[in-house]
Amino acid sequence: MQAHRFTIKYPFKDSPDIDLTAVTNLFHQWIQQDAVDGLLLDVADYKHVPDGPGIMLVGDKVEYNLDFEKGEPGFMYIRKRALDVDLEDALHVGLTRLNKAAAQLTAIGLTVDNTQVELTFRDRLRVPNTAEAFTQLAPIIAETFGAGNSIERVENDARGPLTVRVISKV
Repeated sequence: MQAHRFTIKYPFKDSPDIDLTAVTNLFHQWIQQDAVDGLLLDVADYKHVPDGPGIMLVGDKVEYNLDFEKGEPGFMYIRKRALDVDLEDALHVGLTRLNKAAAQLTAIGLTVDNTQVELTFRDRLRVPNTAEAFTQLAPIIAETFGAGNSIERVENDARGPLTVRVISKV
């Protein structure tokens, strides 16, 4: 299954007070210092949108996002274009890049909760929001995130993207 357009989101630990100016400045530093993977182009400020995307680090093929969607602040990796690898490898690349970037957030006092992951498949044509698609993807997700974890389909509007929550049993 070609499902390379996806997001991976970690929530933040302990609902921190988030200094959005510090996040914006950090994202600009990442562009200047080539601190995270991907061709990074700009920082977009959407903090005026309630429960919205917050601050986005926009790239050619990927984006990093301080996200406030559904009132749940977190840090997100967004894969916008397909990689020339299978889905398992694409997810592994995304998770590795997200972890590398998330580790650098500690410089401004933000720590992600990497025991919980929300994975959303953004290409609804290739990955419909169905039980069958979830069943097909579950083994690949388990292989990437660890077979001992809880993997569940998030119930949402069938017209929306397939979303999966992975929770570590550690």
